[in-house]
Amino acid sequence: MSYASPRGGAAAMKDRRRDIRTDAALKVSVTHPSFGTIVTTTRDVSDGGTFISVADRRKLPLGSIVTVQIMDSPQQAPVLRMRVVRLEKEGMGLAFVGE
Repeated sequence: MSYASPRGGAAAMKDRRRDIRTDAALKVSVTHPSFGTIVTTTRDVSDGGTFISVADRRKLPLGSIVTVQIMDSPQQAPVLRMRVVRLEKEGMGLAFVGE
C-alpha cells in the first residue's frame, strides 16, 4: 500500500512506506557509540518508526542501530531500539526494531 507524502515533490509521486505518518515535533534523545547521546526533534512519526532531524556529521550508515527516548514526557518514556532505514539531507528515517 502506498500513501502520498503531505510534503509533495518526488516523495509524493512514489512513497513506499506502509504506515501513515503524522507530523510531530517531539524532543528525543538519540544514542549511538559513534557520537554518544544527542538531543534532536522528530519530523514525523508512524506505527513503523520516525524521522529525526540530524546534522550530516551525525548521520549513520543504513542498518545502524540506535536507541531513542522521548524527552519532556510527563512520565519516563521507554528507551526504544531503532534501525536507520533512510537518509535524507534533513536527517534520518528510523524504524522500530522488534525484540
